[in-house]
This record gives sequence, structure tokens and C-alpha cells, in this order.
Amino acid sequence: MKKDHRYCVAPFRRQNGQLEPRDIVECGDEASAFKRGRSMMARVDGLVFFKIECAEDGDIWSEVELLATVGDVPSEAA
Repeated sequence: MKKDHRYCVAPFRRQNGQLEPRDIVECGDEASAFKRGRSMMARVDGLVFFKIECAEDGDIWSEVELLATVGDVPSEAA
């Protein structure tokens, strides 16, 4: 089974004192993920960048690698 990589950005906004997740954005490559994150920074309180190794069809995730965090993110994401 061939493996594929997905690059994602998970934004968080603070609401009522709690960090709430927003919709995860999938990007074509790592550079695109960081570019997209930079464009989102003014509207969110924090971002988590990660890479997912999965089956080519995207159905089976075998590994999630944290690439970076920026700003306020939940402690379990850091």
C-alpha cells in the first residue's frame, strides 16, 4: 500500500475563556500549510501545523507528526 502525506493547519480561537477549535484546513504541501497559517494569524489565537501519513486514499492514518505551534493552543496540541 502506497503512503501519502497530508499537511494540515488546525486553528483555535478563544471563546468564553476557552480555546475552541475551528475547521482544520488541509494543504497540498508543507510550504502551503505555513503560508495559509500566516494568512490566518490575524483572525485566530493559535495554530497547530501537522503532517499526517496515511494510505493513498486517505482513509487509514498511520502517523501524525506535529510540525509547529503558534500562539495559544491547547496544551495537548503543544
